[in-house]
Amino acid sequence: MQRCACEAPVVNEEDIEPFENYAVEGPATDIIRALCKKAETNSSAASLGLSRILFRSNSLSVVPSLLEVVPSDTSEDTQKQRLEPSPTKRVAVEPNVINPDRRCLRRDAKGNRAIIFVVEYKAAHKLQSNHVRRGLNEHLFRNVVRKKMSTKSSADSTQAQEDKFDRILAMILTQTFDFMIRMGLEYSYITAGKLFLFLHVKADNPRTLYYHFMDPEEELKDDNGKLSVSRTAVAQVVGFSLLALRSEPRSQSWTAKAQEALCEWPIPYPETEQETDAQNKRKHASSSGIGSSSFEETSNGRERSRQYCTMGCLMSLQRGQKLDLDCPNVSSHRIAAGSTMHPIAIESLAGLVQEQLAYSLDHDCEPLEMEGKYGMTGTLFKLSLTRYGYTFVGKGTIREFVPLLAREAKVYSRLARLQGEAVPVCLGSIDLTKPYNLTARYAVRFAGAKIVHMLFMSWVGEPVDSTRHAEVTRSLRLINGEGVVHCDLRDANMLWNEERGRVMVIDFESAELVAPPEPKQVRRLAKRKKRRLS
Repeated sequence: MQRCACEAPVVNEEDIEPFENYAVEGPATDIIRALCKKAETNSSAASLGLSRILFRSNSLSVVPSLLEVVPSDTSEDTQKQRLEPSPTKRVAVEPNVINPDRRCLRRDAKGNRAIIFVVEYKAAHKLQSNHVRRGLNEHLFRNVVRKKMSTKSSADSTQAQEDKFDRILAMILTQTFDFMIRMGLEYSYITAGKLFLFLHVKADNPRTLYYHFMDPEEELKDDNGKLSVSRTAVAQVVGFSLLALRSEPRSQSWTAKAQEALCEWPIPYPETEQETDAQNKRKHASSSGIGSSSFEETSNGRERSRQYCTMGCLMSLQRGQKLDLDCPNVSSHRIAAGSTMHPIAIESLAGLVQEQLAYSLDHDCEPLEMEGKYGMTGTLFKLSLTRYGYTFVGKGTIREFVPLLAREAKVYSRLARLQGEAVPVCLGSIDLTKPYNLTARYAVRFAGAKIVHMLFMSWVGEPVDSTRHAEVTRSLRLINGEGVVHCDLRDANMLWNEERGRVMVIDFESAELVAPPEPKQVRRLAKRKKRRLS
């Protein structure tokens, strides 16, 4: 099996992956899928509520360059007309974020997916069984950090080698631990092909990383010398997966509190800097204010959210016109009985939302990725300005993609005349005072990301069906008429708005601004003038 999965010598993480896929993840997936088929007769299988698990590589770190989505058949005239080529035509944008090698997803009968744990692959020479067994103890991190801070180095070559392996082990554990905190995961594991480190972080104590070390070669036989199937790598991963399937991803507020309480590697904790015995260390930790009550989870359920404001409502807000009486939130917009005008100006909206989110990211701010509302560079949130009831969407993104959303806002400015007719109403943008931690509770593609910027827009609707081809053409013709070439004409970017009875086009981060075509009447006059001159 090892020869089939990996013919060349295993020297790095990339060499581990095919072996793990073929020898461990594939069989583990098959076993759990077979278990799921017994849901009708097995209550334990039924309680899992899934159809299968899947191991997938991280998606965010392999975002295709926007170079790849620009049509190659752009006409020569359009090429000459370009005034502002998209910056992505020159530079491929890749997020500068380290992400896990592998994610294990659960999928239910409806096709909904969620991350249950992540997997890190490490080359065998970095994690050797004898060094891992020796180094794994409760003082590992404290000792490694203390030696890193020290200016002295060991003269003993054996000790120096052990210190090196301890440092590598601590860094590997810290990396996976960081993924678990960022994604709000209770379980994850590390594998070097021949050994496994199964990890666990409790919700009420994120400063402690629990582990189970397993070396299948050494543990494959029971006390009587017989082969124990339950001790094989596949069986251990199956059991670990079943355990993780019972867990619940943590909230963004939990992750924010944990990150605030935790020190980044290799910054030491106060007790590490003090030369104390283990007993004093435990006393210090218990009095440091990082107790279980600090990490109590908020309810997984959300308050009942408002309906989205109508396109007419947000257009009238943008243009300083009267309230739209058909908006489901019009009663909240009124500052006094019988009032016909909006209580705020459009210039105030973004700032008010920014202040609200600075106070709380959990109230009237709902991530929509799990409902399929995300794109290549951003993910949607349902937002409500609590005081006045304005309800719309925010397209959130990570720091690396902020220039693309700024670009998109510029395109919406060019399309000002078409907002509410062929494109959404653009309501401004903000930088978040505090980043929104998209944990595995809310996301798959963007899980673990910090959302730092949002572009506000009206809610449009759902993807258009194939019978609306004429309406798609109509909207695109209007957009092209304003000097905008979309460059990403996927079905997901064409939405049907029931209120307007129109197709609306979204996602302009890869669009190009060109010179608007001359009106036909102007072209006729120009031709006549040329004839007279000739």
